[in-house]
Amino acid sequence: MESLKNLRIRMAPWIDEDYRFQYGDVSITLEDAGLAEGDRVADLWKMVAGVPGCQFDDRGLTAEDKNGTLPLTSGTEKDPTGFEKTVWRAKRKTEGDLTISYRFLPRDVSGIDRCHPLFDCIQEENGALICGVTALAAVEPGRYHISFSWDKSHMPADADAAAIRGSGDFDFAGTPEDYTFSLYIAGKYRCAQDETGRYRVYYLDPLLPDETEEKIREQIPPLLKAMCRFFRDEDMRYSIFFRKEPFTISNSGTAFDGGFAFGYSDSMPLIMEEALNTLAHEIVHNWCRLETVSGEENWYSEGTAEFYSVEIPLRAGLVDAKQAAGWITEKCVNYYNNPHQNLSGLEAFQRAWESNEIQRVPYGRGFVYLAHVDDLLKQTGRGLSLDDLVLEIERRRRAGEAYGTAVWEELIERELGEEAVEEFRQVMAGQKLIEPSDQWFDGRFTFSHGTFSDVKRGTAENALIWRER
Repeated sequence: MESLKNLRIRMAPWIDEDYRFQYGDVSITLEDAGLAEGDRVADLWKMVAGVPGCQFDDRGLTAEDKNGTLPLTSGTEKDPTGFEKTVWRAKRKTEGDLTISYRFLPRDVSGIDRCHPLFDCIQEENGALICGVTALAAVEPGRYHISFSWDKSHMPADADAAAIRGSGDFDFAGTPEDYTFSLYIAGKYRCAQDETGRYRVYYLDPLLPDETEEKIREQIPPLLKAMCRFFRDEDMRYSIFFRKEPFTISNSGTAFDGGFAFGYSDSMPLIMEEALNTLAHEIVHNWCRLETVSGEENWYSEGTAEFYSVEIPLRAGLVDAKQAAGWITEKCVNYYNNPHQNLSGLEAFQRAWESNEIQRVPYGRGFVYLAHVDDLLKQTGRGLSLDDLVLEIERRRRAGEAYGTAVWEELIERELGEEAVEEFRQVMAGQKLIEPSDQWFDGRFTFSHGTFSDVKRGTAENALIWRER
């Protein structure tokens, strides 16, 4: 058994009698820290993916050790991804255990009309969904024995708290990234789960229609089971969190290890017929990815998530062909009607936050390209499909083997020849447009050209409108 330092995290949500989240008190204790003068004590993003970092009260972040208050310096530093962080460093060496303390506030979202990745903490009617990205400070990188506990003394008696890892306190061996890139919920929430308790759905909204709640319970656990079965990960645990937002533009999802969050609003309500595809997309992110070199490899993570968010619900009988055809139409619009489709993968990654259309480039390109490859593999007559390549990459990832772009090229060259590698490179460089085919998805659908209209995407003329044969 590995010998790890203990890291204790305690969170105390303050929730009033009307179940409004006021703030959260956090203490993080590192056993026998042993920091020298100038060493990193903690860090937090200042801004990540358009979301501002932790909203402190006037006291800010403080620290103490065996000798009392630890003086700190703070400054801005960039992490390897280019995002800026606030970094606190010790002004003297530490002795004994080191405890970091602060109070975080919910984000002020007044005047904001569009959602961002769900990395923040906002007030909901019955409490709050809290993301560790902007609520929990990260200590020095490394592996720790992490113990997380709740202080529920400042909540109504019928309120509760939970996390991706389940209700109640928990402990695990992991890194600061494991507890920061995670979700926590506090308030008067409801929970739907399967008979095993491995798959859970949390939501705070007291006004969800009965029909929606019924579909949550009927559709999401079977979807999770189907996904885990396909990716040969049937023992995993998974939690989904719904968040009611005040934004005009909502209906977004953000994936985390072992769960994800989905936002909706009054103007874009939670309609399961539409939300199920987003939920499926985010679930796929638990598995499908290539080793990242520059960021341009996200065509694969987003493309596989788009492809299997259609394919697996279809296979599981959770949607009919008509509903799936609507999803395919939306995804093809992201490719064929995207004005930035000539950008290379690297350019699209570097400019992703300039516009929604640029953000969609890897989604649409990845989806269409993988549908195309799936069809080519099936045409070989050797009983192959995209499944074989995707599961082989997942096997290599779990085995600690290489699983980057070179591996993808190796696999398609082996099964489809050298010309497939050249085509792949041209498509990802934005130099070649893939022609649509009604043989995709085993020929179950066909298409014609028409007008597509969507709240988030606007109106697209000459779009591919797919339908069941």
